[in-house]
Amino acid sequence: MSRARTAFVTLALLVVVYLGWRVYTGLPWIRIAASIHAQRGALNCGDVEYAEGQNAATAAINCAIAAHAEKRPFRITFSIPGTDEHAWFALIGDSKGNAIETTYATGTVEPRNTLLQHRCSSPVQLQTTSDHPYGIPLLHCAPWPRPNLERDWLFW
Repeated sequence: MSRARTAFVTLALLVVVYLGWRVYTGLPWIRIAASIHAQRGALNCGDVEYAEGQNAATAAINCAIAAHAEKRPFRITFSIPGTDEHAWFALIGDSKGNAIETTYATGTVEPRNTLLQHRCSSPVQLQTTSDHPYGIPLLHCAPWPRPNLERDWLFW
């Protein structure tokens, strides 16, 4: 193979790897995971973006709390941009009253680009937290902060 052809193939492979990585990190992993983890027919209480503000977060949280009280399956996700990171959180409940939380973050957090999950203690108690730097309330399982996070092997 000529030197020019080798250089072209190498450059093409680098471009493919770079574009693949950009697509991989740009996918809405938390929403995909929440949809897959959710029971069939689960109520989508919202994909709350930080920019939507407190009212949107409160409405989505009220939806999830009501669904959980009625033992209806639900899912809710939050997207929070930071200065040097972006974090996504999801809470997924089922018709038996169980719930899991998932987290995905990019940027300077560790571990980044890793889907993590926490199975909520039974009986599940939901709590709203606003004593964090994110600026909008978030819905979590009690106790908060979570005692442990495990890798969610849903995709990896």
